[in-house]
Amino acid sequence: VDAGKTTLSEGVLYTSGKLRKMGRVDNKNTYLDTNEIEKERGITIFSKQAVFSYNDVNVTLLDTPGHIDFSAETERTLNVLDDAILVVSGIDSIQRHTITLWNLLKKHNIPVFVFINKMDDEKANFHKVMDQLREKYGKVVAPFQVPMVENYKMIGFIDVVGMRAKYFQDGPLRDEDIPADMMAEVE
Repeated sequence: VDAGKTTLSEGVLYTSGKLRKMGRVDNKNTYLDTNEIEKERGITIFSKQAVFSYNDVNVTLLDTPGHIDFSAETERTLNVLDDAILVVSGIDSIQRHTITLWNLLKKHNIPVFVFINKMDDEKANFHKVMDQLREKYGKVVAPFQVPMVENYKMIGFIDVVGMRAKYFQDGPLRDEDIPADMMAEVE
């Protein structure tokens, strides 16, 4: 909830060239939240898709609701996912619904990338979130950083698409598969 999934999706679509201008949830002009109730409440209620290409890879991005009240809408998308990016707020940390979603993704054998968002806020705590994830899921949680560029342009983030392709071609990623500038300092 309020982890920034739609804003992140806007950034990915803008960086990929799909959008000429990023919309904002607070301005009620995002590409994916088009329903009047979504605009009014500033939340995603209905799953939406956007298709774009990056480095000759076609990607279908699905932005799903984060509120537990609309979890059935999120669960309906599980049957079409190749992988998932679970967005967690660096300020609010792991929420109960985050755990529910992780378990559903695991049950459906869907590879998960966790994106810790809102790290530019002084209240954000990367290590707290990582500790929570590792306490719950163990060493399967491997950190890497995504360099941020002005105005939410996430060049490194989109490189996850390339890592995803490598994962499906070669199996689990090794440290050397992740670009050095994306590897996080663990301690």
